Amino acid sequence: TLLGFSKQEFNSTYSRSQLQEIEINGRVTYFSKNKEHFLYFQPPGRWAICPYWDGDHDLLQTAREGGILGLAYQLEDEGRWVELGETSREWIPLTVSAFISGASRVAVGRVSSRSVPTLPPPSQPAMSSTAPVVPALPPTSFVPSLP
Repeated sequence: TLLGFSKQEFNSTYSRSQLQEIEINGRVTYFSKNKEHFLYFQPPGRWAICPYWDGDHDLLQTAREGGILGLAYQLEDEGRWVELGETSREWIPLTVSAFISGASRVAVGRVSSRSVPTLPPPSQPAMSSTAPVVPALPPTSFVPSLP
């Protein structure tokens, strides 16, 4: 379970899919309890939370193909994350707590969500009008306490 986000939909138990183990960037991907968001590992070595769908666009598939997407991502310090502000479209720092929880059956469903910004590769800050500038982050060894 992750707690501490200002967006309540991110505060959730994230569990592995028992239907199909999905790995992105060599790490297992986790799904929120309501199956609307997924937690995945992205370069340069951080965890990120992303909606499963953006309208008709499958963001999980985009992430599997190397896309770096998300509305919240982990910083290098354990427990430190940033979350995209709903109206400001700026990255807001916060502290997140991770708790161990049991895995549950996942049946991923389609949801309609707001437009999801593309996070830049570690060496290239974002320069588009739809995504704020995101700093390059060094690799981290922190792994959330998830099953």
